[in-house]
Amino acid sequence: MKLTNLLMGILIMGALMFSPTDWVAANEVSTEPSYDSIEYLYDRFHLFADRVELRFEGDELQATAWQAEINLWNTLGHDTSEVQAALDLFEASIPAGRAILADGIAILEADNNGFDENGEVTDQIAARQTLRSAYPLLLSADRSSRDAQYAYRDVLIDWRVETFELTGENVSEINMERLELLYDQSVVFAESLQNRIDGAYERADAWESQIDRYEEQGHDVSLLRAELDLYRAAIPAAQESLDAANALLADAAGFDENGEVIDPIAARDSLREIYPLLQATDRGLRDAKNAYQDALFNWRVENIISDAE
Repeated sequence: MKLTNLLMGILIMGALMFSPTDWVAANEVSTEPSYDSIEYLYDRFHLFADRVELRFEGDELQATAWQAEINLWNTLGHDTSEVQAALDLFEASIPAGRAILADGIAILEADNNGFDENGEVTDQIAARQTLRSAYPLLLSADRSSRDAQYAYRDVLIDWRVETFELTGENVSEINMERLELLYDQSVVFAESLQNRIDGAYERADAWESQIDRYEEQGHDVSLLRAELDLYRAAIPAAQESLDAANALLADAAGFDENGEVIDPIAARDSLREIYPLLQATDRGLRDAKNAYQDALFNWRVENIISDAE
């Protein structure tokens, strides 16, 4: 297998895996009627815990792919100490998150949790306390790996660009091949970002429908509407950054129409101009989504669980 193909496979895998899996409990976009109750939340918390565990399994695969990429850069003589340290932190977050998750599940499944074996409430006060106690642990388990993965990804993207310092003395075929790989990876990344933007509009509409249902049930949803407005505002801002990146990709200085390097210095500078725009798109989407999901989950716990008292 050519080095090009192997590197491309790893880079594309990284781009496709950049967006973490949506969380069931925090991202309710089902069109089915929602009968919010303590029992409903108990079921959703279990589903959330299952999805967090699946996420940890995906994190392990992602860590393996990233380690393979670091190993390749090592064989090419690069100093990867910065990205290796960030990856070590990400890998350490997986067992740490699993331990927190186990504590949350133990609370959900305790004998005196207020639920019977079918998930039906037997003691409303105990059931409410079970959910309130388990909630921060489940959320912490999820956020632990999420934050560590984002931190690693940011270090990796910055390192990839900054590493390719080219001068007249070290311009070579392998240097240009690396630049072409980064260009191709940025194209894949841009395409995945456009898919996320398209999905963001659909998600916002689904969340608005959910808010409408909560309002019909008599809940004060002003906080959720304000948070959703912020989420919606982030989508066109992300599109603007992505459009700017795509315009540069379509006519990137230093590359020909096939994405092959014709001027290494200009190609490097093009990538350094494109990557911040892609990063801005990615971070804008993820931060807005995470902010709304956290607000929604917190709101549901405070407004739905408290009804049990």
